[in-house]
Amino acid sequence: MINQELKHDINLKLEQKSEFYYNLDTNKYDIESFNNLINEMGLECFSIESDDKYLIRKSMKDEKYIDLKICVSGNVDSGKSTTIGVLTSGELDNGRGKTRSNIFNYPHERETGRSSSVALEIMGYKSDGNIYIPEKHQKKSWPSILKNSSKVITFYDLCGHEKYLKTTIYGLSISAPDYTLVMVGANMGITHMTKEHIFACMALKIPFIIIITKIDLCPSNILKQTEKDIKKLIKTYNSNKVIKEIKESNDLIEVVKNISDVKQIPLFKISNVSGNNIDYIKKFFNLLPKRTFYQKDQPVEFFIDKIYQITGCGTVLSGLLKSGRVKIGDNLYMGPDKTGNYIEIKVRSIQCKKVSIEEAEAGYYVCFGIKKVNKNLIKKGMVLVSNDNQLVIRSFWANVVILKSHSTSIRLNYQPMLHINNIRQCAKIVEIDNGKNVLNLGDKTRVKFNFVSRPVYIKSGDKIIFREGRLRGIGNVE
Repeated sequence: MINQELKHDINLKLEQKSEFYYNLDTNKYDIESFNNLINEMGLECFSIESDDKYLIRKSMKDEKYIDLKICVSGNVDSGKSTTIGVLTSGELDNGRGKTRSNIFNYPHERETGRSSSVALEIMGYKSDGNIYIPEKHQKKSWPSILKNSSKVITFYDLCGHEKYLKTTIYGLSISAPDYTLVMVGANMGITHMTKEHIFACMALKIPFIIIITKIDLCPSNILKQTEKDIKKLIKTYNSNKVIKEIKESNDLIEVVKNISDVKQIPLFKISNVSGNNIDYIKKFFNLLPKRTFYQKDQPVEFFIDKIYQITGCGTVLSGLLKSGRVKIGDNLYMGPDKTGNYIEIKVRSIQCKKVSIEEAEAGYYVCFGIKKVNKNLIKKGMVLVSNDNQLVIRSFWANVVILKSHSTSIRLNYQPMLHINNIRQCAKIVEIDNGKNVLNLGDKTRVKFNFVSRPVYIKSGDKIIFREGRLRGIGNVE
């Protein structure tokens, strides 16, 4: 009877989430009965040390793998790509960027060691909580990782150079990550781009983790100053947030249990050459709960990120499936185009992480193969939806906040670059609802925007970031 009550309680939670933390009432249930029930239900369970808290996860035999999306940001040369390379390869770096070589998309990135685009890499955890590392001949085999993993970490390696800030913000907007890693070089300390990336995370309400890299190269006094500067910066942005440095396993467990309230910001100090604290990060990602949950039973919303023309396949659209389900053979509508219309298309093939699938569900970054369409008719910022009776927005009102770092006034006809989901387009401010027709630093008010180039698909509540070189303001669509 007791087991039935416990089973019912767990099943209720599994209906909402694929993994969750469960507080076991040891006065009511004994641990042996709990473990037997978990095995009977075919679930995966990880004990949180010295506590009655357990991470329960659906088995990959019964459910598709859990996909935890993590963006990796930070200043140029802070060790973003190297850290991803160390985690995904299972090998330490040689100090000359060996592990990052497979992360880059273009030859010029490999030559300079600097990302100019958003690169993807994955890491999988087996049912025992250990990382699955493919055989040497399978290093680039994503299908092998997906087949043998119950939880997959998808890393989005963002750009660090200031001239690619637009690409970084776009990556944060379109990927809709569960968390973001903000990398800080120990010797480099806090830079302007570090501040921009942290604020972008706060604006989009993405929980972030700070990782100080290259501690093997840094004198202790400089490292202490970098830590001090980070804590000061966070307090400046939000006094309610607390930095929690991970020094031992107990610190890690505390952060994992409390990260959902977004009040604690984990801080790791690592070396990709010596391997200091790398194991903590590996354990942390396995225990880290998925934050974003998508509506699989709602109408389809697919945000187009990239467009390809592939011989023999036709046109391929990649992006985030934000809601709904899509099967091969489904008819969808793509738009809006310059005139505000939607055109009907048929899904001919579906791929997710280089693996062909029959059906895609909300929350996955996927590729749809469709009949060849003139590439000039498709633009980033367009969507695929269930029917053609959809929103066509040319102007809209938004509640905005002007950042205090913005030193000049904003007046009517000001044209910033707007970032909303997969949209990156200039828009003109045509009305300011504060009676002054001017915006100064720190102002909060309603503003009306007119898109300059083409109509778009946006909804009430969508988050906005607008910039002109640097970040200028944030807001929400009314």
